Amino acid sequence: MIKKRVYRILSLILLFSGVFLMLNSQIRTIGAVIGISAVSSKVSFIAGLVFISISLILFIATQRRYTLENIIKENKERFVIIDTNFLIDNFGRDSEGIKNYVINLKNAGYNIVIPREQKETELQELKGIKGFIDFSGNSDYGRIKEEAEEAIKRTEKYRQGAEFLNKFTNLKNLAEMPRTLIKIAKDAIESLSNKGIFPQSQEEAKERIKDWVKRHYTNIETDSALLASAVYGGGEKEVFLVSSDGHLDKALQSLKEKYHNLRKRIDYIHPQNYNLAA
Repeated sequence: MIKKRVYRILSLILLFSGVFLMLNSQIRTIGAVIGISAVSSKVSFIAGLVFISISLILFIATQRRYTLENIIKENKERFVIIDTNFLIDNFGRDSEGIKNYVINLKNAGYNIVIPREQKETELQELKGIKGFIDFSGNSDYGRIKEEAEEAIKRTEKYRQGAEFLNKFTNLKNLAEMPRTLIKIAKDAIESLSNKGIFPQSQEEAKERIKDWVKRHYTNIETDSALLASAVYGGGEKEVFLVSSDGHLDKALQSLKEKYHNLRKRIDYIHPQNYNLAA
């Protein structure tokens, strides 16, 4: 499956090539420029026009919005693992919308995997609903999950979060915050502000920021379960792992280096790369 950025790069290459050919179409010696002396200015102009037209078509194609079902419908036998962040990006905190969306995919015949850890911490609205696949009770799942946790802890995002919490916890005055911590702290404050949360004291601000960093950087219980499910499921059949967390992709690549048979069996789908929506 060709990602959106590949189409865009190809579109730019064709556009520049087309413009180059058209600009040089007025020069009778265009063949000397590109090393083919038999090429006429007319042929060069037509070729340039074709390249630009294809470039525009590819650019328009990258603007199209795809639904998850557009991507997975041709591979209905695959396991489909959906990170909670994809659901929240599309439905916000509308738990009923999330619940209905996932159930509808299941009822449509897709092999939707919902790990126990994801149900217990993030998708509690799906508790008690049968029909979802869960590998957590299978042999070897625990070992694979431990490996998944270690792979995530090796990612840059996790290390940044752990370093932040280590330094930030001992910070007595927010005004003395080291520059290395400022960006993460700003992201936390902006996110809290967007949700209408405005701490009334430094102590409350510190606790809010720490909780935010833990949730977005170092709490990896659900992430490791999703990754372990992808690896475990990949031992049986091909898998789609849908997530906007780049560190999951990096951790997955690390595990693929160990389990070579998984290299072509797990497709990591970042919604941004595919203009993807629910």
